[in-house]
Amino acid sequence: MARQVWDMCDRWVGNVVVVRHESTFVNFQSYCLLSQRKGVNRVWKWMWVTTVSEIRNLSNKVVFKGGLVDIEEIFCLA
Repeated sequence: MARQVWDMCDRWVGNVVVVRHESTFVNFQSYCLLSQRKGVNRVWKWMWVTTVSEIRNLSNKVVFKGGLVDIEEIFCLA
């Protein structure tokens, strides 16, 4: 599920190649677009934070409240 959300984010941003690491810290650090300005990178990193937060919120909803997985909802909320 999380992979599908990240794939949607990648398609939304455009032609970006991202390597996803198992470590959350390393994964976050990899979200730096070398060819972009500092402001663009700040937005990109906030996108990462909000996406991770929404994936976690939905996971909690599914596990603890019997909710359903809606990948587009996660993407839109992020």
